[in-house]
Amino acid sequence: MKLIVQPRDGLTPLITAIRLARKEVDIIIFRCDRPELQQALETAVGRGVKVRTLIAHLNRGGEKNLRKLEQQLLDVGATVARTGDEFVRYHGKMAIVDRATLFVLGFNFTGLDVNRSRSFGIITKQKSDVAQALRLFEADVTRQPFEPGASDAHLVVSPENARSLLSEFMKKAKKQLLIYDPKVSDSAISKLLKERLKAGVDVRIIGKVALHEGQKIDKMEQVGDRVEVTLTNGEKLQADHVMCATGYKVNIKNLSMIHPSLLSEIQTLDEGDKDENTPVLNHWFESSVPGLYFLGLTTLRSFGPLYRFVVGTKATAERVASSAARRVNHLARAR
Repeated sequence: MKLIVQPRDGLTPLITAIRLARKEVDIIIFRCDRPELQQALETAVGRGVKVRTLIAHLNRGGEKNLRKLEQQLLDVGATVARTGDEFVRYHGKMAIVDRATLFVLGFNFTGLDVNRSRSFGIITKQKSDVAQALRLFEADVTRQPFEPGASDAHLVVSPENARSLLSEFMKKAKKQLLIYDPKVSDSAISKLLKERLKAGVDVRIIGKVALHEGQKIDKMEQVGDRVEVTLTNGEKLQADHVMCATGYKVNIKNLSMIHPSLLSEIQTLDEGDKDENTPVLNHWFESSVPGLYFLGLTTLRSFGPLYRFVVGTKATAERVASSAARRVNHLARAR
């Protein structure tokens, strides 16, 4: 078994296999805009390889391209079938070469997926997995029901056995579960993950964070063992934990290392300004007290956001060092 990692590997492993195919290529396509894949399939047909394609009957925003692809493949002699409409979508991306090598992929055959997205796929020659994948392909091509057999214990097929096999897999975790999923929304799986957490399993999920821009928290209340958050637009969210990132407010009066007599000499923004206790700085990051410089977040109003971060430290250091050197030289000459 081999692992395909995007965007590192692209479509090269699949296209190479298609180019080396001798008898048959079976492939399921949900989205495709890669001409090199289409060319590889057309070339395979031209040298006598039987190419069977199962193309999605619809996808959001890409139906026109799918129908065009169907016609182009038909024109070169490939067998083209279209998925049924009994499911919300046929989302599988799979290819079988010479009934011996199975590609199970998490990515579409698009530039966005293979060049700019993190995704994975596997290549296997395990006979039982290949046999099950062939049965699934035949069932979907002929629009017949698919029933996983007793020996089909490794290939996860939704909706037939996905929840049961994934649950069984997760229940076996003793130390750690690492998951890539943009949105873990299945209640049964979420419950199982919580159980694993309580059992001491380290569960880590890389997902997709939903942004609710322009909203504030109207109220929070406990609902069972979770927290329900109501936003100002009325939307309700439930979470296990709530972290309040309140940001920072500059107030030099809180800098206890500066003597009060010195603080009173430091010019700050006008009273009433939302940042009224922020120091006013000159071009060299120097305050109204000669030789007293401020860096980092305290420079936000004078120099902008760049100097809050590490990226601004080089320019800051150069200016402060130059100013300090001039001051030292001036004092030395005065003596």
